[in-house]
Amino acid sequence: MLCKGLPNTIKKDIWLSRHRGPLKHYLLIMKRYKVKRKWLYIFFVIIQFSCGPDELRKGFEYQKLGQYDRAIEAYDKAIKANPKNIEAWRNKGSVFILVCRHEEAITAMNKAIDMNPNDYWAWIGKGVSYSEIGRFNDAVKSLKVAIKINPKDIAAWDIYGMVFENYGEFEKALEVFTVVSKLNPSFGEVWYYKGIIYKGIKKYNEATNAFKEVLKIEPKTYAEWHIKGYALFELGFYDEAIHAFDKAIQINPFASEAKLKKAWLLATCPQDKYRDGDKAIEIWEKIEYLKENNYDILAAIYAEMGCFDKAVIAQEKNIAYLLSPLCQDRCRL
Repeated sequence: MLCKGLPNTIKKDIWLSRHRGPLKHYLLIMKRYKVKRKWLYIFFVIIQFSCGPDELRKGFEYQKLGQYDRAIEAYDKAIKANPKNIEAWRNKGSVFILVCRHEEAITAMNKAIDMNPNDYWAWIGKGVSYSEIGRFNDAVKSLKVAIKINPKDIAAWDIYGMVFENYGEFEKALEVFTVVSKLNPSFGEVWYYKGIIYKGIKKYNEATNAFKEVLKIEPKTYAEWHIKGYALFELGFYDEAIHAFDKAIQINPFASEAKLKKAWLLATCPQDKYRDGDKAIEIWEKIEYLKENNYDILAAIYAEMGCFDKAVIAQEKNIAYLLSPLCQDRCRL
């Protein structure tokens, strides 16, 4: 996972994953990129949605489509019609999180909390935004409140672990993720992230065992297939990984993460028979989001194709991104 949050300029790739229960969803964000020679990941469960007034539904639909300005306008109309609409304030805050306007997100979440001090998801949103702007202690405090409100729900625990990992507190992060895996043993993402941490701290046996736990889960959603593909890739089961990414893409053709990872596999797989630069570039051209900070993947694709001049240009773009002031401010341990 990214140390000290995500860069402010990144477009978030989002998808909707059903949560057990009527009219409830988790908004999931996933991000992958390279920092200090390590592949790190971040996964946030941001907010809970349910049906409501027309403007609230419109805002939610705009939000799903990535039309964030329109989503904010819709939520503002809902708030104007009813200033005490807690959900409108909370959802507006979630949009501010997606566009990295975190001070405004905190303000919106505080509005929801003022009206309902036990608003679990607003406290989670505050924790996310505080983490993003480098306020570690405030992030921890907010997430502790959320956990106290609903100690058996994995969302706050999961993000709580993310915060510790983002700030290099890997042992503490593992402790928290162990709580998550006990609360929901079938939550594959947490096993995958435990594997990534173990791999990063060179506990390779533990990493392998964590990745294998992911494979025990029968995938149904985009997120589950996507995570299974990641775990299979880490374990060297490349045919199965490609199949998992294809299933994820079939479920959600608009999401970018599975496409990026499949393109990376086709460009860099240790086994030559899986490398196919032409297929990888086709996948890259169909990706709508997350390209800006993944030019290292494009460089690898061009290198596999033998287009070394283009590979150099792509890598220069990647280096320029990593050296940009915003990225540097957010990527230091």
